[in-house]
Amino acid sequence: SLATAFQWSRQDLPMLISEVDHKRWKKSIYAFLETGDTETLPVMDHRACRFGQWYYSPESQRYASVESFKLLEAVHLDLHETGRQMIQAHEAGNSAALATLKAQLERHSGQLSDTILQVQAEVLMNAPPSRQ
Repeated sequence: SLATAFQWSRQDLPMLISEVDHKRWKKSIYAFLETGDTETLPVMDHRACRFGQWYYSPESQRYASVESFKLLEAVHLDLHETGRQMIQAHEAGNSAALATLKAQLERHSGQLSDTILQVQAEVLMNAPPSRQ
């Protein structure tokens, strides 16, 4: 694939694994819904989760000019808001709301993954041709 053929720099690594961090966060929400064990709850503060820590770090500013990078913030905020509502619905025993929110979480999750891929594509397009 294009992404693997490209020589990513070490500084790009956090961006490349940011999706993994997000998926882990989402998994933790589902684990909580199944067990009700608050120990499994992920960090709900959007700046403190691993994805947020990366996004708001000086390191991520290398993508400041990348259009898709700016879009990530809103999608990520929506995810956290939906996650919060899911926990509330779960605690209120509102299974109908929970089903709707789960679908919403999956939609936002897909958007986040797509947007991360767009960031990668833009970085590739803007990269100087590699000297073979």
